[in-house]
Amino acid sequence: MELKPNALGLTGAILTAVGYGLCSAWYALRPDSIMKLSSYISHGFDFTPIIGTGITWSNFFVGLAVWVVMSYVGLVLFAWLYNKLAR
Repeated sequence: MELKPNALGLTGAILTAVGYGLCSAWYALRPDSIMKLSSYISHGFDFTPIIGTGITWSNFFVGLAVWVVMSYVGLVLFAWLYNKLAR
């Protein structure tokens, strides 16, 4: 089976964008609960001293762009390497 790098990259980028949007909305509505969850999934690290003043539209869109691009590029490279190794 050969993976299609662009299709895999786009799928991952779309899912990343949706997840990032949901997470950002959760943070905007309930910052304490998302900080507690973040602490649980990062071995007890306390994020409260570094959370800043909240989310703005500019840092939302910058973060969204960074995560979407990283997801796309990472999955395209994953598919390329998988296809090379699977031969």
